[in-house]
Amino acid sequence: MVNKLKKLATLLNLLVFVFITSSSAQNTPTNATHLFSISDGISAPLRIAVKPDGNIYITDSKQNNIVVFDQTYSFLKSFYVGLKPTALAVNSSGELFVGDSKTGIIYKLDENDTPTEFSTVTLSASSMVFDENDLLYVADNKLKQVPVID
Repeated sequence: MVNKLKKLATLLNLLVFVFITSSSAQNTPTNATHLFSISDGISAPLRIAVKPDGNIYITDSKQNNIVVFDQTYSFLKSFYVGLKPTALAVNSSGELFVGDSKTGIIYKLDENDTPTEFSTVTLSASSMVFDENDLLYVADNKLKQVPVID
């Protein structure tokens, strides 16, 4: 009986070892190389969107604004949209949309980054993405749902 328990314990230890090594192998970092960081004018980056022209839009959750860089990573400007811009999404036409997590309003920015109210369906737009049909999916953590907006 004791030998059977020892064999069982050895087998269990082997299984745990195999599980741990196979799990850690899946979490091994890739050989990706960190090229550089974008940090000019940013204090707490939250969401990122890149428009077809290469401009990079970053929401800053501390400053409650949007910081814009060009395709060479040079600072262009920062501006305010709503009270707490947290979500960004770009549609197939290259138009940028900004979700405000405080008011739930979703804004559409024109070519000069001037916002106009697009939707008031949500209470808190925390994350957004467009699908291939330009339907906008919005994660709303206050409503606890994902409204789909045309």
